[in-house]
Amino acid sequence: MNITEDIYGILPNNWGLLTIGEMVDDGLAHLQTGPFGTNLQASAYKLSGTPVIAVKNIGVNKILLDDAIPRMMIRP
Repeated sequence: MNITEDIYGILPNNWGLLTIGEMVDDGLAHLQTGPFGTNLQASAYKLSGTPVIAVKNIGVNKILLDDAIPRMMIRP
Protein backbone atom coordinates (compact mmCIF):
# COMPACT_ATOMS: atom_id res chain seq x y z
CA MET A 1 0.00 0.00 0.00
CA ASN A 2 1.36 3.38 -0.99
CA ILE A 3 -0.34 5.84 1.35
CA THR A 4 0.66 8.81 -0.81
CA GLU A 5 -1.09 7.42 -3.88
CA ASP A 6 -4.03 6.05 -1.91
CA ILE A 7 -4.90 9.34 -0.22
CA TYR A 8 -3.50 12.08 -2.45
CA GLY A 9 -3.26 10.47 -5.87
CA ILE A 10 -0.09 10.46 -7.89
CA LEU A 11 2.05 13.51 -7.11
CA PRO A 12 4.78 14.96 -9.32
CA ASN A 13 8.25 13.69 -8.38
CA ASN A 14 9.41 17.12 -7.24
CA TRP A 15 6.50 17.55 -4.80
CA GLY A 16 6.71 16.71 -1.13
CA LEU A 17 4.13 16.25 1.58
CA LEU A 18 4.07 18.48 4.64
CA THR A 19 1.61 18.83 7.46
CA ILE A 20 0.22 22.25 8.29
CA GLY A 21 2.32 22.14 11.46
CA GLU A 22 5.49 21.48 9.46
CA MET A 23 4.68 24.35 7.10
CA VAL A 24 4.19 26.72 10.05
CA ASP A 25 7.37 25.49 11.77
CA ASP A 26 9.36 25.99 8.54
CA GLY A 27 7.96 29.51 8.03
CA LEU A 28 6.10 28.46 4.86
CA ALA A 29 2.64 29.24 6.28
CA HIS A 30 1.03 31.23 9.06
CA LEU A 31 -1.71 29.87 11.26
CA GLN A 32 -3.82 31.82 13.69
CA THR A 33 -7.07 31.32 15.53
CA GLY A 34 -9.55 34.14 15.91
CA PRO A 35 -10.64 36.83 15.95
CA PHE A 36 -14.13 35.44 16.22
CA GLY A 37 -17.68 36.69 15.85
CA THR A 38 -18.19 40.37 16.56
CA ASN A 39 -14.43 40.97 16.72
CA LEU A 40 -14.40 40.71 12.92
CA GLN A 41 -15.40 43.92 11.21
CA ALA A 42 -17.06 43.71 7.77
CA SER A 43 -14.48 46.20 6.49
CA ALA A 44 -11.72 43.67 7.25
CA TYR A 45 -12.98 41.25 4.58
CA LYS A 46 -11.55 41.61 1.08
CA LEU A 47 -12.15 40.05 -2.34
CA SER A 48 -8.59 38.72 -2.40
CA GLY A 49 -6.08 37.85 0.27
CA THR A 50 -5.69 35.10 2.83
CA PRO A 51 -8.75 32.85 3.13
CA VAL A 52 -10.43 32.77 6.53
CA ILE A 53 -10.84 29.02 6.95
CA ALA A 54 -13.51 27.87 9.39
CA VAL A 55 -14.13 24.38 10.71
CA LYS A 56 -16.85 23.94 8.07
CA ASN A 57 -14.16 24.40 5.39
CA ILE A 58 -12.12 21.40 6.56
CA GLY A 59 -12.94 18.12 4.85
CA VAL A 60 -11.34 14.70 4.81
CA ASN A 61 -7.81 15.27 3.52
CA LYS A 62 -8.70 18.63 1.97
CA ILE A 63 -9.68 22.22 2.62
CA LEU A 64 -12.97 23.16 0.98
CA LEU A 65 -12.57 26.56 -0.66
CA ASP A 66 -14.91 28.42 -2.98
CA ASP A 67 -15.30 31.96 -4.27
CA ALA A 68 -17.59 32.88 -1.36
CA ILE A 69 -15.02 32.19 1.39
CA PRO A 70 -14.17 35.40 3.25
CA ARG A 71 -10.64 36.72 2.84
CA MET A 72 -8.50 39.16 4.77
CA MET A 73 -5.33 41.06 4.07
CA ILE A 74 -2.75 39.84 6.56
CA ARG A 75 0.21 42.02 7.40
CA PRO A 76 3.31 40.66 9.14
